[in-house]
Amino acid sequence: MINLASQLLGVATSLLLAIQGQPNMPADVSANALRLASQSIQLSSLVVIYDTGKAQAPSTNIWPSSNRLANSKYLDRSGNLVSPGGPIAVMDSYTSFGDLNGDGLDDAAVIIREVDEYVLAGMVNQSGILFNVGRLPLGKSLFMYDHRVVDGIFNLDVKLGEGVRKVFKYKLLGGKFIEI
Repeated sequence: MINLASQLLGVATSLLLAIQGQPNMPADVSANALRLASQSIQLSSLVVIYDTGKAQAPSTNIWPSSNRLANSKYLDRSGNLVSPGGPIAVMDSYTSFGDLNGDGLDDAAVIIREVDEYVLAGMVNQSGILFNVGRLPLGKSLFMYDHRVVDGIFNLDVKLGEGVRKVFKYKLLGGKFIEI
């Protein structure tokens, strides 16, 4: 498995170096190469975290649902995959579906409650199996105004803690949410 992850990271590195080495590359070609590099990185992280002992059975329906999210595994703050219940609770009303990684399948951006804080969890849909590949702590309290996935970007209109209302825009890239 590690060998496969290394090969996928090698593909991503080659694509990124090709983009860097060709400053006159057409924008659409660069965008496609960047998308493929991102997918390679995401797949490599899936290969590394995949544990056959904790594997989830693929669904007969490739589209994610709140029901499937409630039965999926989530990364806790230590990096372990755990089921909801106990320290992890899925906030059903704070879930958005849409394509986060550019593969044409709906993924999910899920707000979970982990002990004393809210966390944004990126659930990537790979052939009907949902994998939590990214997490971003949001803080101890939040007030949600709106959330949605549009064109691969998770838009989060929220007030965090005692702060002011703000719209955050996140892109899932290489298993991490990057604010854009």
